This record gives sequence, C-alpha cells and structure tokens, in this order.
Amino acid sequence: MIIMELRDVTLGYIGKVILHDINLVLNSGMNVVLGPNGAGKTTLFRVCSGALKPYKGEVLINGIDIYKNVKIKRMIGYLPHRDGLMSELTVRENLMFYAMVYNLNNDVATKIVKLAREFGMENLLDSPVASLSHGQRRRVALMRVLLHDPQFLFLDEPSNGLDPLAAKNFRSLIKDLIHSRNIGVTYSTHNLYEALELAENVIVINHGRVVFKGSLEDLRHFIGRIKVGLKVRGNPVTILNSMGYDTYQDGGLWIVEVKSEDEIGNIVKELTKHNIIILVVKEIGNPLEDILEQLSDKL
Repeated sequence: MIIMELRDVTLGYIGKVILHDINLVLNSGMNVVLGPNGAGKTTLFRVCSGALKPYKGEVLINGIDIYKNVKIKRMIGYLPHRDGLMSELTVRENLMFYAMVYNLNNDVATKIVKLAREFGMENLLDSPVASLSHGQRRRVALMRVLLHDPQFLFLDEPSNGLDPLAAKNFRSLIKDLIHSRNIGVTYSTHNLYEALELAENVIVINHGRVVFKGSLEDLRHFIGRIKVGLKVRGNPVTILNSMGYDTYQDGGLWIVEVKSEDEIGNIVKELTKHNIIILVVKEIGNPLEDILEQLSDKL
C-alpha cells in the first residue's frame, strides 16, 4: 500500500502562517477534507501536491520526502479550482499539450482516446473547450491530471459551480476511478452532505488546524441528526408520522430531523406520492458550523 504522510507541517504565504503543525496519513480510497471557506484546504492541497514547500515539517510518500526527491512528485495529481484548460484549443489539443508538459512519449494519443472513452467524452475530443459545459470541462480537467497515472489525486472543491445533477455524476465518476485504479483521492469540500456521500475517511480543518480526523462512521456519530424545514401545501403530519418522523411547525416550515440527504429525498418522494405539494426544502442552521462549534475547544 502506498501512503502519504504529513509530519508537523507548517506553512503559509509571505511569512503569514496558514497551516499549523499538520499531522495526517492519507492512503488509498477516499479521503475528504471538510471545512469552511478560508479554513486552509487549498493551502493543504498545495503542499501535498508539491507546489508549496512547508516552512517546517515533511510530506512523505512511503517515507520519501517529496520535496527532496522530485521524481516522486510524479505520483501526485492535483486539480485546483481553475481547470487550467485553454478555451480556444480542442479537448484533444489541450490533453496533448499537457502530455508534452508531463514529458509523456509512449502512445499518448491512444491513452487520450482511452481516457475520453472512460469519461464519456470520446465524441467531444475535437470540440473546442469553449463549447463545453462546465461539467464537461471538469471531466477534461480530471482527464488532464490522470495523464501521467498518479497514485494520489488531490481535488480542490471540484464540484463547485456544477448543477446538482452534474455534481452527482462527477462524484460517481470519482468513486469509479478509485475502484478501477486503486488510487488515493483526497477531495476538499465545504458541503457536509457531499462529504457524507463520498468519504471513507474524513478530515475537518478550521483556522489551519486539523480539528477532527476519523472514519465516516465516526463523523456520522459525531454529527447526530440534522434539522430540515419543509414548506408544503397540505398537512404532512400523518405521512411523516407514518415514516417514523416527529414534526412541528416553526415559521411556516414543518421541521423534521434526518441523518442523511437520502432521507430527505425519501420524505419528498413520499409526500409527493400523497399529493402534498413541496414548495421549499431547506436545511435549518449550518451543520458544518455546528460541528466546528462543538470542536472549538480543540482550536
């Protein structure tokens, strides 16, 4: 098994410390870094990808410091917020350019076609990137970082800006990649539900410090239940009670507590089946903020 380890990593920009004494172990499977905007997620990904050397500490792959052995950086792929694609070029031309940057020579054209087929982009290889949807651009960007066959992928909030269906499809693609390639993926988000859908291991970061690390089940147990408000036409009480939910009204919303996003979908489906018209479904409060508040004593 290939393992990445951060030991006492501290770093930042122009003398300002952003990350403080980070100690982490990342391995194959899905690691989700969860935290609010400005928590230090992007800085963490930059140091893990070899783009930003720490002030102190080490970033190791199987015990080898990536900042002392440049070749080992080839085991890492990094997809930042910006996709790095040139809009005026075609998908194929973009990928050929990055293959040249990576100094890849062995049958690159065949690899690009294979990736395009795997990602459902084969018919768009000769289309200008400017003509693609946002979701299609993210797929091409992911193809770009896979060209050199990395063992670790760092994806920095990759579903930002995608509509819900495109985001769901993108997450499914990532999960398929993990199983088909047996690689480690570290995926950052500020969306708690996205973390719950994807994660095998969860890291919560705030103010540049790791405040929680554990399995998905550890996080689920820590979170408990989440309040959701429903604005509907009709009276949902009987139906919700039959599904095992207690409910009450607050400010025109019917309040229920759930453990996952799937439960919300089931509730909406059941109410709709009984001719209850759903007007609004909204989360009450911010569960990520609630988690951070509960962990405040560790900051």
